[in-house]
Amino acid sequence: MKTKYIIPFLLIIGIACSKLNSEGEGSSNKKVYVGLGGATKDFYRYDPSNDVWTKLADFPGKGESGGVAFAVGEKGYVLRGNTADFYRYDPVSSWEKVADFIGGGRFSAVAFVVGEPGKQKAYVGLGGMGTGGYTKDFYRYDPVSGWEKVADFVGEGRLGAVAFVVGEPGEQKAYVGLGIDGMLNSKKDFYRYNPSGWEKVADFIGEGRLGAVAFVVGEPGEQKAYVGLGRGSSTDKYFKDFYRYDPSGWKKVVDFPGEVEGNTVTFVADGKAYVLGKGREDFYRYDPVSGWKKLKDLPENVKIGPGAVAFSLLP
Repeated sequence: MKTKYIIPFLLIIGIACSKLNSEGEGSSNKKVYVGLGGATKDFYRYDPSNDVWTKLADFPGKGESGGVAFAVGEKGYVLRGNTADFYRYDPVSSWEKVADFIGGGRFSAVAFVVGEPGKQKAYVGLGGMGTGGYTKDFYRYDPVSGWEKVADFVGEGRLGAVAFVVGEPGEQKAYVGLGIDGMLNSKKDFYRYNPSGWEKVADFIGEGRLGAVAFVVGEPGEQKAYVGLGRGSSTDKYFKDFYRYDPSGWKKVVDFPGEVEGNTVTFVADGKAYVLGKGREDFYRYDPVSGWKKLKDLPENVKIGPGAVAFSLLP
């Protein structure tokens, strides 16, 4: 059942793709694909090994903020914001429109991917509907059989939530939380998903927020999730704090050192997290051992707008 409210304004936020947060073993030499945001249709491939950005074929749909992206196998998928339009990206053959998302058009949804290699499934849910509703429904995507409805989220309907996945393949658990509800209250609650459904876990210890980012880094078997950034329900309050999550709970860690202002995108490559903050000069890498490191500014010709999406694949 969808929780319906009338919302007085449209919130455009930067959503991080949760699939990128847990690459696990075999991630070496993966490339990251980043694009959209604002009205741009640009897409780029980023190679972390040599810090090179390469312009790719434009996204074939209309440029739009508020979408989500994920990777299953060696294909990337993008659900365009405010629509049910769903596209697949193959590094060999480029873009292809595939079967529409069956949950209806929405913006600022959340996505995660779980499963053993070759048996992965993606899950997409929550978000705001063009009719003014904040949803709590979830759907599973299998590249072979398509979309199917699964158990609703047990928290309140919301947009701007964040997700991450921890655990070894076959034993993974997905976590979803934060965001704002239909009364524009910033949320701090978190929930864990497994095949039997949802269960509540420890609340986030930072301030409630929407548009946060999450990533999972660390050695196999010792990976930890990190959640931070985002903003309050007031658009003039942006956060730079970060928190680490493991089964023992949440712990405050070092703040993001760059500037942030609503267009944050994050991804993981070769066991390290990359975060692009306010502008092209706010590009940082996070290593769980050595902390944050500032990277070279993005080239002038790389245009990544607010609400960009990202996924990672072998080239």
